[in-house]
Amino acid sequence: MNMNMNSKKVSNYFLYLIFFCYACEGIAEQSINSVWPAISTDIKADISLIGILSTLVYIGSGIASLVAYKVRNKIGTNRTATLSMIFFSLPIIIYIFSKNFIGIAVGMFITGLGIGLNDVGADSYVIKAYDAKQDSILHSCWTIGAFLGTTILTFTLTNFSSYKIGFVIMLIIFSSVIILLILAKRNWERSKVNLDKELVRKHSVTEEEKNVNANIFEMLKTKNIIYILLCFGIVNAVSRSITVFIATIMVEQYGVKEIIATSAVGFFCLAGFIGRIIGSFIFDKIDLKSTLISGIIGEILILVFLFLNIFTGPMIVTLFIILGIFDSIQIPYIFSYAKECVGTYNLSALLGYGNALGLVLSIITTGIATVIIQKDSIKYIEIMYIVLLALLFLFLVSIKKNKIDYKVKEV
Repeated sequence: MNMNMNSKKVSNYFLYLIFFCYACEGIAEQSINSVWPAISTDIKADISLIGILSTLVYIGSGIASLVAYKVRNKIGTNRTATLSMIFFSLPIIIYIFSKNFIGIAVGMFITGLGIGLNDVGADSYVIKAYDAKQDSILHSCWTIGAFLGTTILTFTLTNFSSYKIGFVIMLIIFSSVIILLILAKRNWERSKVNLDKELVRKHSVTEEEKNVNANIFEMLKTKNIIYILLCFGIVNAVSRSITVFIATIMVEQYGVKEIIATSAVGFFCLAGFIGRIIGSFIFDKIDLKSTLISGIIGEILILVFLFLNIFTGPMIVTLFIILGIFDSIQIPYIFSYAKECVGTYNLSALLGYGNALGLVLSIITTGIATVIIQKDSIKYIEIMYIVLLALLFLFLVSIKKNKIDYKVKEV
């Protein structure tokens, strides 16, 4: 076909499907956390073991993050997303039939593998093919998925006294997305022959990308890259792990009922969705670094209020909602700030390394939190997050955008 006759547009259908996959990640990641008090009772496990389960998720996700860039280069974005959805579906089946802690633990590790693949694969595609606005919307989909998942579980707990019915609903959702991804792949193979070649390159993994030298030691030669990786690591550790402990904090520190605690997790995630949607619209009207710093300070203040037990009742849920709004912009805005600093070339590999570091820090964070729950007062978890956010502030202000001159050689 003549090049001039080729289409200059790509349907947004696959972009929306990637958004939905990210929402499914939120469902999968929060499927155990939000109902852990009820599950731990059923399987007769100590409530503090939620820290170990979260650590297994982070280990699986860290492993997958390190290889996700290579997996995407090998099989493409669509098949990487499909593989992620399979890794979300298998644990749900395990949870439905599991009678002990080991079964839940295996499921959480597999979920982690899916999270690592989905995170890097989706971010790599959206940042390359679109812009920061779509990436912020992408991350907002995680929060709406997490809210949807906790809402499903709250509904089935309230009306049927069973979280397993909620797991069945989740399995149906994941299976449907797998089918849609398969259909989307077939449609892309048929339609791309009528698209402009440069447009196809923009929405595909190119040969140049496959041959990029993503050696971590090359990246670390630039001082500011270390700061960026540390920011990636801490913001991932805080955002991922804090949702793990919201329900437990509500029950153990403030003495609320389990159903209310589960709802609080959902409202936290919904607030994150709203925050990221707003963030996508104001992105080009703000200074990224100043906004990030303001959000960090806001999170620290909320955590201080929680530690001091100043408020009670509905105000506690309100504090978590405000915390969710502040926390929501951190990941997409720091990713976008990194894009301003280093460009898009090899950003995918940087995201993978940063995500893996974040999961290592999440393991450490949840390990410390588990010890705190077992040996001391649960409210000292808030102090731990205050320290992490203070470090994030220090590393962020240390980044000098105008001094970064980062390039990676091709092999």
